[in-house]
Amino acid sequence: MEVVWPDGHVSPFDPAWLRRRSFSKERQVEQRRLFRRSKPIFFGSGDPIRKHNFDEIMESDEKLLAWLTDLEDVGLTLVQGLKEESLKPLTYRVAFPKLTHYGDFYIVESRSDPNKLAYTGATLELHLDQQNYAYTPGVLYMSRNKHKE
Repeated sequence: MEVVWPDGHVSPFDPAWLRRRSFSKERQVEQRRLFRRSKPIFFGSGDPIRKHNFDEIMESDEKLLAWLTDLEDVGLTLVQGLKEESLKPLTYRVAFPKLTHYGDFYIVESRSDPNKLAYTGATLELHLDQQNYAYTPGVLYMSRNKHKE
């Protein structure tokens, strides 16, 4: 099978390769079985959050793998040394951002004239936004850029 792109580039694909990457339920289960390292580790309130260093993640494939493994196993990690301008390079080091009606990146900040809970100083517990409109995000980066002294 070949795909001819608008610029004339041709990408050949082996049908067996395409079948192995099918999005059928059966193939998804098989892919998960093949590539999932371990069973999830349930995170409790007394468990320490696993920490990773931003510069090391960006410079070392081994450190990147260690961070992603912790993220997959536990579901929550802390990346230390991350600056606001570092979020896009970190995201593209792993994958591509999912575009939403908020854009590719969304700043949640406390405002004096909030029109959403996200813009208030109220504590937001761990949650998933708008599950009735979209699927669960693969990874959601949250960073605290400023805080009260």
